[in-house]
This record gives sequence, structure tokens and C-alpha cells, in this order.
Amino acid sequence: MKTGILILTLAFLYAGTTAQSNPSGKNQEGIAKNYVHDKNIQSNPAVIFASGFEDGFEGWTAFNEKVSEIVADSEAALSGKKVLKTTATRGVNTGGDVEYKIAPGQEQIYLRFYTKLDENTINPHHFVKIRAIKDGVWPNAGQKPEGDKAFWTGIEPLNNNTWHFYTYWHDMHSWQSREGKPDGRPNPYYGNNFNVPGQTPFSKGEWVCVEAMMKANTPGQNDGEQAFWINGEKIGHWKKGEPLGEWRNDRFVTGGDNAKPFEGYNWRTAEDLKINKIVLQWYLSREHMERKNAPKENSVYFDNIVVATEYIGPMYDNKGAVVKR
Repeated sequence: MKTGILILTLAFLYAGTTAQSNPSGKNQEGIAKNYVHDKNIQSNPAVIFASGFEDGFEGWTAFNEKVSEIVADSEAALSGKKVLKTTATRGVNTGGDVEYKIAPGQEQIYLRFYTKLDENTINPHHFVKIRAIKDGVWPNAGQKPEGDKAFWTGIEPLNNNTWHFYTYWHDMHSWQSREGKPDGRPNPYYGNNFNVPGQTPFSKGEWVCVEAMMKANTPGQNDGEQAFWINGEKIGHWKKGEPLGEWRNDRFVTGGDNAKPFEGYNWRTAEDLKINKIVLQWYLSREHMERKNAPKENSVYFDNIVVATEYIGPMYDNKGAVVKR
């Protein structure tokens, strides 16, 4: 009888171990593995939208061709013959957005894109967004959104060329006090920061594969999530119970002497508020460009964008190798 119990116990432990395998996300295969250079990836039932800009802005919801252009240059493109280039011109404009509206809205979204920052550009003020915003609602910097109206996150490069999330939702923390509470000064809420120490910096002038995931919560519960991968490696994942860390003003800092399990995200209070937009944003404020002594033209490239309800992963070539360039 004891032998049988031991066998069952070992079987249970083994099953638990396999269920927790690949905790870092390294070498995790996504749906792109089965589509060489993303060809026909839009046929996968998990894919909502895919664009390599070979058909220009076809399928995209909004864009400004004065700052965002489709460049026909196979040398500049990651794959195919065309690539999106957006430029912020100092003293003229602050960049621009290329948007895709997700209809119907979704409970969970994976957004994978390739990006290359021009060698001479400064890093942007704000970058790519995943949003859940009701029609007619306009997001306001410095103010937290209402729980039944909006929540969103941005995957953004930091000054040291690593990545983090910059996030707004109704339950966010304020920058104005150690406890994350406003103290009466104006604009108490700017995006909360979720950083991961120890990342390998990317190099400007080289393509980077970025993938971000956002999962809506059940209203009334803290079961919302977000995660991101760089070149196919999971870098950060925030959900109920992990990682260990602590809040300091508007930043959740991993580790520390008082580290506790992350509480999870209460993104929304209404079930009909769903993830409904992605934005390839290239925004450099005038003040940001002046302060950083930016060059006249500051450009970024985007290629091979995929929006899906499952993990996508990097693009593969016909030899089964991850595309690098």
C-alpha cells in the first residue's frame, strides 16, 4: 500500500514539475514557428491581424502619412520589400501613430512586432501601446482612467536600451508619495513603471523582436496579467503571486528586503471593457527633443506585426532558424 502511495506521489510531483517547465519563456515556440517569414500566418485561427506592410497601410485603422511612410526597400526591410518608417522632426512635429482597432475587443492579446531604432535617434518619450478604451474616451496623462472606461500599457525602451512597461489603469499608484497616494499636487498619476533589472541592452540600427501580452481581469478580481518577450525570451511577467517585489511610489520594484508577491492587476470594473486597440506609437515631445539635444530627424522602423490571442514568437526562416538581421 505504501509503495502505491509513493508511486502516486512521485507521479503527482512529476506532473507538477512538467506543468511548471520553461518558467523563463526561453526557447518557447509560438505560432510563427509554422509560417516561414510569417507567410500566411494570418490563416492561423489565433491570429487577428498581420502586416508586413507589403500592401502598404491596408488593414490599419489610422495613420498619418506626413510622418509615417511605407518605404519600398528590401535592404531596409526585415522581410519582404517594404517597411514602415516613422520620423519625429525636431522643431516640426512630435512623431506619429499607426493604429489598428481590434474588433471585436478581446480578453487577452499578444502583440509581436519587429522594430529598429535609427542609429542617430534619441529614445522616444512613448512607444508601442496595447489599449482597452471605450469609444469617445480620451486618455489623459497625469490622471488615472475610470475602471469602466479604459486601461492600457506601453512597452517602451528605456534610456539604457532595455525595456519596461509603462501602464495606466484605475487602480494605479501615484508618484507623489512612497505609499502611492496623491498628496494634493496636480496630475497625481502618470504611468506606473514595471522594470526588469539585468537585461541585455539592444543596439540601435539593429532589428529587435518585441512581444507583449495583456490579459484582462475578471471584474472584482486581481487576475489580470501582462508580460513581454525580447527576441523570443520572456523578460518579465506580472500576475497575481509573481514576481516578488514592492511598490515604491509609482514603480513596482522586484526584489528588496520587504519583497512580497505581486498582487495582480484589477484592470477594469466592467466586463464590456475589452482590449480593442494597438498603437505603433513614436512620440518624442518637443521638450524631450530639446532636453536630449535630439538630431533634426529621429526615425524608427517597424515590420512584421502580428496580433493574436496566443503567443506568437519570433519569425523563422526556411531552415527552421529564427530570423536575425
